[in-house]
Amino acid sequence: MGSTPILFRHNPVRPQWARSEVISRFAVVARAVTSSFSAREDGAPEPDVMAALAEYEAWYAENHPSPFWALFEQHLPETPLVDF
Repeated sequence: MGSTPILFRHNPVRPQWARSEVISRFAVVARAVTSSFSAREDGAPEPDVMAALAEYEAWYAENHPSPFWALFEQHLPETPLVDF
């Protein structure tokens, strides 16, 4: 795919769609992590964070050419600070 970013491979016409899908699917993992820190007074079982992450990684691997963790290796340019 050349130098095309991972998230654009899925739908080059609407790259925002691919980015939104990655984020919305990861929200399940984020909710599981957040819930794991909450007190479980209602007797409900603790969320399985590792299972949520494994499911997300499996989905990501099926739909993208590189692993999810490669996203963290992408360089983000410095944002200049402006003081008024």
